[in-house]
Amino acid sequence: MYSQDAHLARMGRMVACASVSAVLAASVFTALPSVARAEEAVEPEAVTEEVVADVDEAEAIEEEAVEVAEPEVAAEPEAAPVAEEVVLSAAAEEEPVLVAAAPSNVGWVEVSGNWIYYNANGVQVYGFQQINNKWYYLDPDNYGFMVAGKVFEAGGIRFVADSDGVCPINKWVKIGSDWYFTGSNHGNVCTGWIKVDGKNYYMANDGIMKTGQFSVSGKNYIADEYGVCKPNAWVKYAGFWYLTDANCACRTGWAQDNGKWYYLREGGDMATGWVNDGKNIYYMSEYGPMCTGWKQIEGEWYYFKDSGAMATGWQQVNGLWYYLNPNEGLVGSGKMVSGQVFSDGGHEYVAKSSGECPMNGWVQVDGSWYRTDGSCVIRTGWYQVDGVWYFSNPMNGKMFESVLFSYQGKTYIATASGACPANTWVKLSGYWYYTDDSCALRSGWVQYKNDWYYMDKDSFYMLTDTTTPDGYKVDKDGKWVK
Repeated sequence: MYSQDAHLARMGRMVACASVSAVLAASVFTALPSVARAEEAVEPEAVTEEVVADVDEAEAIEEEAVEVAEPEVAAEPEAAPVAEEVVLSAAAEEEPVLVAAAPSNVGWVEVSGNWIYYNANGVQVYGFQQINNKWYYLDPDNYGFMVAGKVFEAGGIRFVADSDGVCPINKWVKIGSDWYFTGSNHGNVCTGWIKVDGKNYYMANDGIMKTGQFSVSGKNYIADEYGVCKPNAWVKYAGFWYLTDANCACRTGWAQDNGKWYYLREGGDMATGWVNDGKNIYYMSEYGPMCTGWKQIEGEWYYFKDSGAMATGWQQVNGLWYYLNPNEGLVGSGKMVSGQVFSDGGHEYVAKSSGECPMNGWVQVDGSWYRTDGSCVIRTGWYQVDGVWYFSNPMNGKMFESVLFSYQGKTYIATASGACPANTWVKLSGYWYYTDDSCALRSGWVQYKNDWYYMDKDSFYMLTDTTTPDGYKVDKDGKWVK
């Protein structure tokens, strides 16, 4: 039996414990928690200490022992976690017993196809969390669901989580068809130039690895199908070749590689064929190197100097002279003149089929012969070669051959070789002619080796088997019959 005062003290202690239990019960939740509620949850250790303090105070009033029950391990529920609670129960009808409940969820929990995480105290966590040495992001704006298989933003920074939800450090991650590379800050998305295993890559502003052709700060770059940008290398893209510099940028203009010169156009692609750099005209082979020396292009010959610049006008090559069309910028510019007569500087010249314009040489063009002087100019009129006289038409430079011709009041004969012999007999078209020491044709009576011959005064050929205009008889050989 209790005294009335003892009974009142006992009732007061029970009321105080019941009030604490009611407050704790109000903190229990079963739906997905928000960040605020998780922060408001009362740690089980603190609650237990507070209750024990109350019990000790009550024991000071009533000298009775109070036992604290060992916490029970709660079965893991299917729903979201329940915060720890302190349960007030009576071990005996007269004396209450305090029981601290164990966390109901610890670790990963799947909710509606999404994953959330509870720490060792059964409290759901949010934001970046390191779990088993791996980083994860539990979205506080989306019920704490784990982010997986996408790029996301947190605190103004872009991050990437793989399909398992891991935010890898310094690793490649593929999302869809795009590749990303992460940094050391919880797997932040890298942008700009990066070097991985000694290879250069460029990550766009959105973090996606670039492939193919792209531009950065006004310079063009080429990345292969794996995103690698190679320095100081030839790179082929879309059927065109590009040459990169030490910083992987595509070079432009003139570039030398292995002793050969190449021309890279404004976009960086290697030029082939004709190139005009604004100063000179060049020709690049089908493989890119600049051509020098003789080059046949579409059936025409061109000459390119050691500098690669196309030559025009007169050029001496290996001691021989050639003439290359000087009409710069026009059709036919630079073409070697061959097999024809041409004019330059008020003079007439002739080029062989090989293009050579000989000095003091013979050149045949379209069946006609031409003779050049020491300046390669075509000779006209009389000239002597190796002691033999020749005559070329003063109008066009063609050498006379197998023909009678008149010049300055005299008549001459050119043999089939073009020679105009002096003091000798010349047969042409079945008729005989005789020249004097000036190569002119004789007329009238001519004595030759003790015999006399008569040369017609109008046609200059020798009369045979007939009577001369002055009444003398000549035989079939043209000799005067005495």
